[in-house]
Amino acid sequence: MAAACLALLAAALAGAAGHPEAQPIFAVEESRSDRAVPIDHVCSNEPDKEMLSDLAEFFNEVRSIDRELSGALGRGPRGRRTRDLRARRAKAVGAVAAAGESHFGSFGAQMCVARVLLSLGEPKAALPAARRAVELAPQDVAALILRGMASLRSGDRRQAARDARAILEKSPDNKGASDLYRLATGREFKLRP
Repeated sequence: MAAACLALLAAALAGAAGHPEAQPIFAVEESRSDRAVPIDHVCSNEPDKEMLSDLAEFFNEVRSIDRELSGALGRGPRGRRTRDLRARRAKAVGAVAAAGESHFGSFGAQMCVARVLLSLGEPKAALPAARRAVELAPQDVAALILRGMASLRSGDRRQAARDARAILEKSPDNKGASDLYRLATGREFKLRP
């Protein structure tokens, strides 16, 4: 799933109109899923392809704004310019979240939106899409780990541990779930007899 989402976003980034130099500039932690999701499941129709293209555009905009804002700490923009950049960033992040709401029934769209928001450092904004992905596919390992990571980064260690435990009880050697459990609880997972 992650590879399919990243491949589609990379294609959308590379083909973004007016941005031939655009490249995928992010990495998302991957986990193994119990099921393979074909790429056309993620992007099976024109609205989904359009949504992925929009996600890529908003992602690039937020990253560009973040680069400008990081200059704001040193010799970059000050005062009003910084406020304008922060407002533009909030608007772009909101547009990514809105893309998830407009594709409410699409598992692939929810996963991509949650991953993009998480990679932008917006775990609280990623939670609704991650939760919806788990609702759509409750046994999907990648969705559970994604919701767990968003929960953990939002400060909800209990939910992160529950998601990791749900995976580890069925598949005790899942590295992604094991790492998530360790981060959430500070200890190794022990399977109960």
